[in-house]
Amino acid sequence: MSAEEVDDYLTAVEEPKRSTLQALRRTIREIVPEAEEVISYRVPAFRLGGQTIGHTHVTATAIRRELAKVREVGYAVEREEALLGEAGVAAPIFDRRTEAIGAVGVAGPKERLLRRNRLPDVATAVIETARGISRDLGAPRWPARSSAKPSSR
Repeated sequence: MSAEEVDDYLTAVEEPKRSTLQALRRTIREIVPEAEEVISYRVPAFRLGGQTIGHTHVTATAIRRELAKVREVGYAVEREEALLGEAGVAAPIFDRRTEAIGAVGVAGPKERLLRRNRLPDVATAVIETARGISRDLGAPRWPARSSAKPSSR
């Protein structure tokens, strides 16, 4: 995977999206010249220190798969999708109709927040906070399965 593959990808993108992506690419190259250009999840990305920057889900299938995991365990994990080195854990807040109306979460350095032995505690705290807020808003029950245990996904 190389810059040539990224060139090929960008050639197929229609304007004005192509110009915007090319400008972003030039900016990233200027700011982080040591970053390697790659294709990840069928879209251009950059790899720095062996890690791909920006692991945002980009296909409908990937999004559905992730949402199914969130429904099963009751929380979502963000791993460096917005900022390199930062992660987050969040859980949905429900109203009296059990409709999701928001979320509560924590964010911080990935190495502190997502350590294997720490994630279950962080996830439990976030879930319990979301459950309490949902109760205060009149939710008859918190919709996540009560048997779900935080996982280290």
